[in-house]
Amino acid sequence: MKFKIFKIRELIYKKLTYSFVFIITVGCIALYFYKNDSEEIAFIISLFYALFLFIISIYINNEAAKIQNLFHRRKEQYRSLKDLAEIYKPTSWDKDDLLSYIIFVQGMTGRIGDGKRSFIRINGFEYTDKYLKIEKSYLNLRKDLHTLLNDEINKYIPSKKLTKKVRNVFIHDITKFFADVIGWLDDHLDLTEKEKNEFLNFIESFRRVNKKKFKQWERATNKIKRMIRKTSEKCQGNMLKIEELYGEMLFETINEENAIYTNFNVLEKLIQEVKNEVLVYSDFEEITDEYYQKVHDQLEILHRKLNLIKEEVEEISINTNPDF
Repeated sequence: MKFKIFKIRELIYKKLTYSFVFIITVGCIALYFYKNDSEEIAFIISLFYALFLFIISIYINNEAAKIQNLFHRRKEQYRSLKDLAEIYKPTSWDKDDLLSYIIFVQGMTGRIGDGKRSFIRINGFEYTDKYLKIEKSYLNLRKDLHTLLNDEINKYIPSKKLTKKVRNVFIHDITKFFADVIGWLDDHLDLTEKEKNEFLNFIESFRRVNKKKFKQWERATNKIKRMIRKTSEKCQGNMLKIEELYGEMLFETINEENAIYTNFNVLEKLIQEVKNEVLVYSDFEEITDEYYQKVHDQLEILHRKLNLIKEEVEEISINTNPDF
């Protein structure tokens, strides 16, 4: 996974500037004490230092304005990262059913299906060829082993004339199957102790014959788990960087927008209640009186918040466009 959010300048300009100021300050002080017998040198040093601080302040203000103008872009990236972090948190994928998790992530990020709509916008990050290759390798190896195992079992059962408990004997999850072969046998086949032992020997023989494929699958499993863990860590790290840069303004704006969405949902619910009441009662005036104030209050809240957002956008346009 590759994250493309910050430019290096955004992250280091303050540290770099403060370090430069510190070095110049120490240098000027040292030079002043070294040449303290010359008033002319002292005047030049003080003039240079004042000019230096003036230029540095202009630079810092300019960089701060540029970063501030990127706020709305970073805010949307933060939302995407937050959604991504939710599905990549360790409790989500640290389980046996890795296949279901991978398919779930593909669906959430719009990488399967029609691709027209994804629950998580790919904004500020992208899936690298390395990640996709490892993911594909895991899925293909698992599919090959899964198909081969089912084929061999469905050949073995009639060849040994074993009794089935279900019509279609099929392994859905090979990880769970190898973790509890006895449990799978008890659910799908009616075997004697001898038949059960022979079946277990058959499974061990299958693993030995396909030892190379099992090792490849195990390596691919470990690789995809490491990639998922790294993605989770990088996601959290980038979120923290955005929070450090924008702080309270980021949280306040997101909370305000969430409140607007909530109010829209409340308004939609109220309108739906009015429609339902109209279908039941014929006295529309009575229904209107009951719900008018609620709807009016919600519209007033939305109007105020939308105006605030409009003012923020106009202010950003003025700052970014000198000819505005």
